Amino acid sequence: MKVETPVENLLFSTIRVQASGSDGSSVGTGFVFAYEAEAIGEGPLHFMVPNKHVIRAASQGKFVLIEHDGNGNPLLGHGIESPILQFEDHWYAHSDPAGDVAVMYLEHLMNHVPFPGEPPARARTYVKTIGRHHIATPEQVSDLDAVEEVMFIGYLMVGNPLS
Repeated sequence: MKVETPVENLLFSTIRVQASGSDGSSVGTGFVFAYEAEAIGEGPLHFMVPNKHVIRAASQGKFVLIEHDGNGNPLLGHGIESPILQFEDHWYAHSDPAGDVAVMYLEHLMNHVPFPGEPPARARTYVKTIGRHHIATPEQVSDLDAVEEVMFIGYLMVGNPLS
């Protein structure tokens, strides 16, 4: 697949998040956010942002990252699983109980080398990001009508997510 349009790019700014713990299993969508921090001068910092209820009380979890073909194109149906123990401990959850969002710093996962001699996940995966320019300004929000068309890109649970 050749990714050419803004909507096609958005398809690859999401990552499937799977979690399980004593309360059961969950599957959700994590959005990859690139925070442009000019002060550090090293390029953007990447974060995964799912709903807090997806990772709550999870003792184990994993992401499925889409592989690329070596030519800058995603390989649909080919993913790299990244299992993580003590899953909930890796997240910063919104402090307000009503705020259903959590954030994980993603650089460690993207720089992980699974076996000696293999490239890190960053070099093998196809991930697009959402940045500050994708967030509506106060002026744009004030221009919204009572009814607007909305598109959601995400994952749902089918069967046992961690089998």
